[in-house]
Amino acid sequence: MIQSMTLAERIGQLNLVNPGDQPLTGSVANVDVRRSVTEGRVGMMFGIGSIERRREIQNLCVRETRLGIPMLFASDVIHGYRTALPLPIAMACTWNLELIERSAHLAATEARADGIDLTFAPMVDVTRDPRWGRLAEGAGESPVLGAMIAAAMVRGFQGSVDGSQLTGADRMLACVKHFVGYGAGDGGREYAAANLGPHELHETHLPPFLAAIDAGVAAVMPGFNTIDRVPVTADARLLTTLLRDQWKFAGAVISDYTAINELQSHGMGDLAAVSARAINAGVDVDMVGQGFVSTLERSVEAGLVDESTIDRACRAVLRMKFMAGLFDDPFRSLDVERAAKVIGCDSHRKEAREMASQSFVLLRNQNGVLPLPTTGRIALIGPLADDRTNLPGTWSFSARGEDCISLLEGLREVGGDRITIETACGCNLVDDPVMARRLNLFGETVTINDRTSDDMIAEAIEVATRCDTVVMAIGEAKEHSGECSSRTDLNLSDGQRELIAALRTTGKPIVLVIFAGRPLVLTDIVDQVDAILYVWYGGSLAGPAIADVLLGRREPTGRLTMSFPRSVGQIPVHHDQLPTGRPLPPNTTFEKFKSCYLDEINDPLFVFGFGLTYTEFVFDPPTIDRSVIDAAETAKVSITVRNVGRRDGVAVVQLYWNDSVAEVSRPRWQLQTFERINIERGGSRTVTFSVRAEDFAYVRANSIADVKWQWDAGEIILGVGSSVEKLTNVTLRLVRAPQ
Repeated sequence: MIQSMTLAERIGQLNLVNPGDQPLTGSVANVDVRRSVTEGRVGMMFGIGSIERRREIQNLCVRETRLGIPMLFASDVIHGYRTALPLPIAMACTWNLELIERSAHLAATEARADGIDLTFAPMVDVTRDPRWGRLAEGAGESPVLGAMIAAAMVRGFQGSVDGSQLTGADRMLACVKHFVGYGAGDGGREYAAANLGPHELHETHLPPFLAAIDAGVAAVMPGFNTIDRVPVTADARLLTTLLRDQWKFAGAVISDYTAINELQSHGMGDLAAVSARAINAGVDVDMVGQGFVSTLERSVEAGLVDESTIDRACRAVLRMKFMAGLFDDPFRSLDVERAAKVIGCDSHRKEAREMASQSFVLLRNQNGVLPLPTTGRIALIGPLADDRTNLPGTWSFSARGEDCISLLEGLREVGGDRITIETACGCNLVDDPVMARRLNLFGETVTINDRTSDDMIAEAIEVATRCDTVVMAIGEAKEHSGECSSRTDLNLSDGQRELIAALRTTGKPIVLVIFAGRPLVLTDIVDQVDAILYVWYGGSLAGPAIADVLLGRREPTGRLTMSFPRSVGQIPVHHDQLPTGRPLPPNTTFEKFKSCYLDEINDPLFVFGFGLTYTEFVFDPPTIDRSVIDAAETAKVSITVRNVGRRDGVAVVQLYWNDSVAEVSRPRWQLQTFERINIERGGSRTVTFSVRAEDFAYVRANSIADVKWQWDAGEIILGVGSSVEKLTNVTLRLVRAPQ
């Protein structure tokens, strides 16, 4: 087909436009799109508001353009579609790879039914900075868990690794993002530079991308950031040498929103110069900026871009269209009747409820306050108690607030007539009108009550006094997290903290239900309340899912995938930090000339892997079947977990490792693998992990592209337990077999 296309038509396939039908995810929209389409100068589109509009555009492509090449429609399908699912950071906390894969499949089923062929997901950026709002789209701080989740998401979206399932009505192309290091921006700010050496890049930030590529992901999106002062969008070391030459990636590289144009702000020349630089570096598709379509013909004529480079990029786009089955039937996914049956259907909502309930993390439960009694009076207090508009969470343009079920509605449904619920707002989510306007950019989700703070608190105290237990629904607004929602203050708002302090005077048990898209700083309030259930943003069915857990119909099974800092000043704080030559002695908060703070302890408030349950597990000492292995041998680490509590439950058995002899400094603990197991009350299960010497390889790097992985003979410490702070160790020695 490429041979029959003019140069202008080939370049046109590289042009991804947004006519602005939906809320913009960047600062501009494209104009005069219809004319560009009929001239064959558009290959992909996103931001289209309806399936009817997509049918109209597809009809234009196949019937009124010279070659009849179908349009490929894209969208940000991040965590569900019409049926909003828990935020990706919340889904990660399930530690349930099968469920995570199913969440992507469910999202693909609804989106494809609405005519969407490609999603700009999964986002697999590893981050250790909760100031960065976009962490809501990712899996947290572990590259190991992040890689497993990346592969699961790609499988869910696309199906089989070979792409053979992509022509089906329930699969869609995936574009993994943001390659690479985007979650490590300076100061936790969006679009900021990342200062990463090759060791950190390859061990921490690249593994999830490689996992996505091994799973067959169709496309890769470079980040806005720089690496070693080179913008990734123009970095041939990453996009060609590493991605294509070394990793053998054969898919498409799609720029982020106007990222090519923004190379001009980095001082790399005018639009023609940066467009040439981007495509020569390895970018195939220009999102919204239209630098390719407006300058590349002249750059080819001037010898700045080789025509074979245009062909490579065009071939990548056409390949995606073939994979999606668009050449077989351009209207296959544009069936209005099927869309009405599939999108938001009852079976999807049932699954969404289960996914949400597994994502919640129980952080505190003094004296077994939870689960709540199934009879009595509950004071449901807080600005998010009866809120629907925030429940879908950030980056959920296709979800609708009216489809969501609030916490109040969920408690009434689950509790029935046995529970009396009284409500009060108690405080505003935010009190600052300027902040409220910023949070309401995509529609009003935050309102400021006309009543005074004293009036609202007084009403809340009155309601609480009449009830047995106080459940507080507080946290962030949904747009506190997401793109360009970086924060320097991670505390709950002053109004919410004042409300907690006031309700504490009633003497009633207080259960915090915290809605958020990031780890918040809870240090000052954790001891003021009896229980904390961290529910993130759980999607359309969050309300009944929360009620299921609060009232004991479901167990809390979530475990943290990001450490919770005690203060912003600790950031970054994470489980796999490098050691120091002057470590603080155990059980010590301060010692001069040791690595510590004057005003805070080193450890996070809640560690990676942490999460309470309604039952109690005992982890017996682990055993290892052999203490010495060489490259050809396998060791098996086993541990028995006993449920000694009164309820069935889920344990997440986690295996970590520490390398005591290496050529470079190694993390104090690094996740190796895990297993999520169900154990009935009074029962036990034994988990066995198999490890090989190659599992303990680490990076030796001279540059981004000059990298090797190696393991050394010596001692490996293996820690097994329920979280990174509760490990029991065994020792394994690696040896080189005689040559």
